[in-house]
Formats: sequence, C-alpha cells, structure tokens
Amino acid sequence: MLLGDILISNARRYPDKLALVDAENKYSWKELNGRVNRLANGLIDLGMRKGDRIAIISDNCHQYVETLFASAKLGLISVCMNYRFAGEQLSRMMIITEPKAIIIRDSYQEAIESIRPELPFIDAYIGFGTTHHYEFDYESLVSGSSNGEPTVEVSEDDAYAICFSSGTTGEPKAAVISHKNRIANSNQITVAHAATRENTMLLPLALYTSATQQYLFTYAFVGATQVVINFSPEDYLEAIEKEKVDTVMINFTLYNLIKEYLSKSTREYDLSSVKLLRSAGQGLSYEQWREVIEFFHNPLVIKGLAMTEAGLATSGIPEEYKAWLSPQASPEEKRKFGSLGKPMLGVQMRVVDGNDQDVPPGEIGEFICKGDNVVKAFWNQPHITEQTLRGGWLHTGDLAMIDDDGYMYLMGRKDDRIRTGGLNVYPVEIEEVLARHPAVKEIAVFGISDEHWGEIIMAAAILREGHEVTEDELKEYCRRHVARYEVPKKFFFVEDFPRHPVWKRVQKKELAHELCGKR
Repeated sequence: MLLGDILISNARRYPDKLALVDAENKYSWKELNGRVNRLANGLIDLGMRKGDRIAIISDNCHQYVETLFASAKLGLISVCMNYRFAGEQLSRMMIITEPKAIIIRDSYQEAIESIRPELPFIDAYIGFGTTHHYEFDYESLVSGSSNGEPTVEVSEDDAYAICFSSGTTGEPKAAVISHKNRIANSNQITVAHAATRENTMLLPLALYTSATQQYLFTYAFVGATQVVINFSPEDYLEAIEKEKVDTVMINFTLYNLIKEYLSKSTREYDLSSVKLLRSAGQGLSYEQWREVIEFFHNPLVIKGLAMTEAGLATSGIPEEYKAWLSPQASPEEKRKFGSLGKPMLGVQMRVVDGNDQDVPPGEIGEFICKGDNVVKAFWNQPHITEQTLRGGWLHTGDLAMIDDDGYMYLMGRKDDRIRTGGLNVYPVEIEEVLARHPAVKEIAVFGISDEHWGEIIMAAAILREGHEVTEDELKEYCRRHVARYEVPKKFFFVEDFPRHPVWKRVQKKELAHELCGKR
C-alpha cells in the first residue's frame, strides 16, 4: 500500500466525511483528494518528476497536508524544513538535499530571499498567502490543473519525505522516510491506539516533524478527521470544543501554557469530548499526569517513544496506564507508569552496551531497534547511515532500561549522561525525585566539566507559583532519596528553560551554557 492510496480509498469510501480542518478551511475526503490531485498535476506541469525533491517552509495549514500527499502520489520527496530556522540553517539543509522546487508561506519568504543565491538547484518558487511575490502561486496552480489521478509508478520502498533530526555533532541528519515506513507504523499505531474513522484527532505541533506526520497519516489511514492548528492555548481549547476532538497531543509545557491562559480568561471551554491523551515528546512525572488527566476529566492516557527515524517504536496500553494512575495503585504500579510500554507490533528492540551487546534486564544501555517502520538511509550522508544504522539496527542515542516484565523506561540521552568521579549518573532519576517536591514545578539536571571529578552535577528549578524553597532544602530532600554523589552541587532558580521548538524538551546543553558558561 502507498500513502496516496489512503486518499483514493477514503474519497471512494467516505466521500462526504470531514477529512481535514485548519484555521480557515474544512475539506471532505473527496474535496481533499481533488485538491491534492490538482496540485500534483500542477507540479508535473512545472517539470517535477519522480525522485525530485520539493522543499516546504510553512507552519501548519491545509497546504502542508496537501503537499505531503501530492508528493507521495508523484514519487516526489518532500523536504520538510523548520520554518523557525534562520536562512543559514535552511541553506545547510537544502544544500544536503538539493530540492528542485520549494513551496513557501509568505510569512517565511524573508529567510529564503536572504539565501537565494546559494540555491541554484531550485527551479520553481511557489508561494501562498496574500503577500508572496513569487512567480508561481499555490492556489493558481491548484485551480488551473486537472483533478484526475496522476499516473506515476510508485513503490512502497520509494521515499516520500526527508525529515531532519539533530546529530550529536550538530550536523542535521536527513532521514529518508519511505511509504513502507509510514504505512507500517500506521498499522502499528492503529492497533495500539484502537484508532477508527470515528476519531477526531488534534494536531497542534509542527507538521515538519516526522512524529506529527506519522499521526497525520495514521488517522488518515483509518478515515478519521484531522484538526490541524498552530498551537496557542486559545486555539487548542477552541478546536477541542468546536470540533468535538476526542484525541489530543499534550505535554506539560503546553498544559502549563493552557493553565496560564485560563487563569487570565473568563471564558470556559467544553472539553468533555476528549477521550485519549497522547504524550507529545516531553516526559511528565506521575504527579503531573494526575493533574493533567483531572483537567481533561479523566480520559485515557497513552505514552510511547517516537523518533524521526522510526515513527512510534514503543507504546503502552491505555487501560494499564489508567490502572497505574489510580489513587489505589501500588508503589510497583506507580513505578510501571514511568515506562513507555513495549515494542510496537513488528518492532524489535534491544538495550545494549558500547559494544552492541545486550545488557541484562534492569541495567541501562542504549536503546536500538529495527522493523519496517525504521528508515534505511540518510540522504547524501553515508557516514551517518553507516554509524546510525550499523548492523541493521537503528542506534537511537537514547539510554533505556527494560525491566523483568519487558517494559521499557527511557533514561535520557547518551550525551545527557553524567560521568562524575568515575560513576555514571542518569539525570532522569534525580529529576523524578525532585519533581515530587511540592515547591518544584519543573526540574532539569545536567553535568558540566570539572578538572577533579570529570563532571559535576548541577540542577535548575522552576518553582510553583506562591512556593519558596532554598538550595539547601532541595539538597537535603535529594539526600533522602538518592546517593550522596548524585546530589546536585548547585541549584539555579529560573523562570524557564531553553526548549526544543516543537517538542518542548529542555535543551540541556544550552541551559548549561546559559547558567555556567559551559556546554
């Protein structure tokens, strides 16, 4: 099966069912398939051929979704760019991938214009929005083309997109994602989440990321409705109420922004339609999840591990998480709530040491996996392909532990691990302890270099409103729960952390540089 087949099938089976909602438009499956076909045929008229790359620089909108599907039908490869990046960063990514055409929302044309002389390989600039000045206009291209199905031979092993993840060296890793990768993971998630065409899924995080695209295709795969927004608390809550959304992506940063907005607003929102909370790229403590589910009137929760190169690789069972979150849960059940579940159907996973040898249950090592959901290469980067996919396994760079029952626990990134006095310290274990302190809203533990110890442990805390705590009190609290060598040497009290622009994870290297002048 191919990604384009999803639209063809849904347009035939559910022609009038609502398929896609964005800030300004609503399309049925028949309407969406027609627009995608017209865009695809317009791109053919511009000289685009199978295997060509087409870059996209836009925030979330129906045009982004249409471009992904049109590229898939033509055998083109969408190069998915972070619209927040400066021109220099965008230039690096495009020089790696050499797209033949580019689709740009007018809000982001300034960055492209600043680097246009560096992009001689781009033949067609296609703009949309009211203020773009490019030769080709997206809506004119769509309205002026045939809505017939393109006749291009596409294989499930053909790429449909290149999505970028950051490498430890700073070089952007251009993951080549195939139709087979996306369809396999769509099947896996459908089984794990019990997704159906009756669902309405809210996508508030950027479509240029692999994980958001995976949910887009998964819920399209079953014929569900997709609601695409650019996150703001008001738009998020309005979308849930207006479209009766039942499945949402949430993390603690988004939740805190929603709470802050509501504290200043007199408006009330009906969130009773929400039945499933999908963890979105940022870990929450047990206590934080209790607070979030109470806010959403006790829906089910599902957690897992999603990656650019593998989509969703592990997933838990909502009914298990519900039991583990119960006030009656035992300490062991509460511990299990910290897991990210087990491998998805068709995914093999291991936890290995530095020589790729399996470590025993309960020990920490690098999480590696393989399956049809895992990419086979990085574009024009054979050195990254060889290193990251050595032995046929995706080496994620994530530290993990598998318990005796087969549940996987994420322990942070390999480059987050702190080596102090010859001992390994895993920040996530200290963070879980400190997050239980009543004054602590959010905590980040990191290491900085030290001539004597190799590295020393530092911590930064965001305090709950109206609460106070001293550094000495937090150190004493730590000593009651972790080894003395794991107690941070210094605590910083901050208003916020530097975060990943999409998933809102704390960027610890940047935090260490801001607070200590070191990375």
